Amino acid sequence: MRHKLYHSQPLKESSNGAVKPARGIQTTLVLAFMLPIACIVILGIVSYTKASNEIIKNYEESIVQTMDMTGQYYAFTLRTVETAINEFYSNPDLNDYYSGLYNLSETMKTQFYNSTLQSLKDKAWSDDYIESIYILSGKEDSMLTTNIKFNLSANVQDDMLYSMFMETHEGQIIQNDPGKYFWFGNQTEFDKELNAKSDSYFIRMARKFKNTDACIIVDINRKKMHEIMSSLDFGEDSLLGFITFDGEEMLAEPINDETQENAQTVFYHQPFFKEAIEKESSSGFEYVEYNSQSYLFTYSKVGKTGAVICSLVPKSIIIGQASEIKNITVIIVILACLLAIVICSIIASGIGKAIKYMTVQLKKATQGDLTVEFTTKRRDEFWLL
Repeated sequence: MRHKLYHSQPLKESSNGAVKPARGIQTTLVLAFMLPIACIVILGIVSYTKASNEIIKNYEESIVQTMDMTGQYYAFTLRTVETAINEFYSNPDLNDYYSGLYNLSETMKTQFYNSTLQSLKDKAWSDDYIESIYILSGKEDSMLTTNIKFNLSANVQDDMLYSMFMETHEGQIIQNDPGKYFWFGNQTEFDKELNAKSDSYFIRMARKFKNTDACIIVDINRKKMHEIMSSLDFGEDSLLGFITFDGEEMLAEPINDETQENAQTVFYHQPFFKEAIEKESSSGFEYVEYNSQSYLFTYSKVGKTGAVICSLVPKSIIIGQASEIKNITVIIVILACLLAIVICSIIASGIGKAIKYMTVQLKKATQGDLTVEFTTKRRDEFWLL
């Protein structure tokens, strides 16, 4: 009885007459190893994606929380100043003084003036954030200030300063709403009249007395305000700034005259900043385009002052830590793939050599050479065969 061999794939004959398959064992094993290799690649991608998302999420939350806490600290600081100054604003004797009731006695007027001035100085000296305090009035010789460098300009009386301030944009604002404190940026032009250095303060609080022609002005120390921001570090090329409601900005950078005079407005005119201040939420974040680069923009509103602190953190910094995980994952996956291919090739090569050797020896036997011998160093099924 003759037996026929059926092959699902055609067999090819080599140059020496030996029959060989169309696809070798090595190719088959490599293709088979591709499945676990693909699983390794998928595992690497999934692991990197999950880790990257968690790192970015934690980084975003950390920045937002830091900005929110900083905004609350600023709000608390400025609210403390409001509380301290409200002691004078709500003082009925001070209101009587500016209403002219103390004009009946020059002695009482002088005594009250001196005692109130000393109280203002004590308050300014006890609070590191208060740079100077001014109380302007429409009455002659009634101005109070803690600015020791103050000198009236020529042809200007102290009662004229009140009118001059009320003619400014800031003066119009507090006159229209005497029921609240307002926080403005620098008033460079009016600073000349007060002998106030624009680089010594950053934000100015002002409020008008309700029933008298008088107003109280408080300048907040620039360096103390800057110290809060300078303690924050969001990475290289990050931008952090304090912006008043009227557009003055203080950036988290070294304070000097040249820097402040040439400082670039970073946030105030940006569309994403205007959208942020119009939102009801007190803080938030989003990714924006700035100078043709992607940044994480975060903001926190400073209480009811109208001021906002903002930051721009390059997205490259945020994904930097995730990139390290990506690089490690890629290296491990590549090494695993190379190791699998090498092991697969070694195994397939050994099997291929054993089969080829047996095939050659068997061919000799079929041609009548019965002296052939089979030797092998293998100790597996081929050895048994």
